[in-house]
Amino acid sequence: MGASSPQIQRMGEALQRIRSASLLLIIAGFMMSLGALTGALSMLRLGFADLMSHLFVGSFAAAIAMLVGAVITFIAFYSYLRPGALMLREADQRYSTAATLIDIGYFWGLILLIIGIPLLLIVIGVVLLIIGAILLLIGKIGVIILAFNLHDAEKNTLYLVAGILFIIGIFVELLTPIAWILMYIALGGSIERHTQSMSASPQVSMV
Repeated sequence: MGASSPQIQRMGEALQRIRSASLLLIIAGFMMSLGALTGALSMLRLGFADLMSHLFVGSFAAAIAMLVGAVITFIAFYSYLRPGALMLREADQRYSTAATLIDIGYFWGLILLIIGIPLLLIVIGVVLLIIGAILLLIGKIGVIILAFNLHDAEKNTLYLVAGILFIIGIFVELLTPIAWILMYIALGGSIERHTQSMSASPQVSMV
């Protein structure tokens, strides 16, 4: 496909943003897992000392870790993943569906998640988390489509494997950070390829 030099540059910038998002989402996944693990361990150790205070401390620590993970996820989405996906859509319409689902799903889903976590102990918090989770699923479907689109465009098997892991990750969340790690590695190769394409493109002198 005969992409122009500005289009190649745009693609490179978009891929770099998505790669930065991948790194942040790896960190966020670790924080979320840590929060879930902390909460589970606090339940297992309820036989010691004061029952209520132990439960409160464990739940508070878990909520903090999950909230930090949610904030990092929001930063990754708002500053990197969403802009990167929209830039890809501008450069190549094959990414249109993925960008739209990522835009709608993650934007509203993350807002409801951040609002709902502090309100987890009351009914409205649970409702917000459920709605947020549904929207996040829509966003994740967008990421799955994005991974497959990138595989079609870049011919890198890591994108295909990442897309499959994202699908399985809907049911086994621990696989999602692994998928982002593969995305991070694959995007590095794609960025390098686009940088080389930029260098090889004929320079047009402006008079």
